[in-house]
Amino acid sequence: MAVFQPTGFLRVAERLYEDGSKDEDQGALRTAVSRAYYAAFLTWREKIRAMDPGYMTYAEKLGGSDVHRAVIEWLKMRGLEGESEYLRMLRRERNKADYDLDVHFERGRVYKILGITHMLVERE
Repeated sequence: MAVFQPTGFLRVAERLYEDGSKDEDQGALRTAVSRAYYAAFLTWREKIRAMDPGYMTYAEKLGGSDVHRAVIEWLKMRGLEGESEYLRMLRRERNKADYDLDVHFERGRVYKILGITHMLVERE
């Protein structure tokens, strides 16, 4: 068993959301979005490693953002189009949160992101 579980990132995201919601602290809300994405991404990466180790070995050799794309594509190839699209959306939101300083993250938007993350993380 891994030393760290990705759900730890989701708990951090929820605390940041609560802290940042008081005054719409963009640093807290943006970091919550980023941690939420990684909770979902790492959860599915680990599930895929267990179900299809050869695929993840190949994907991880690609490195960088290709691993993120590979997880999304694996979900789609296995008929999990909804999960694939949700993870793709979370990744786009994470990129905006981390790199686009002109985007304002409102409380409701981050709440929706956390809800989608919960759905992806809790999916069996």
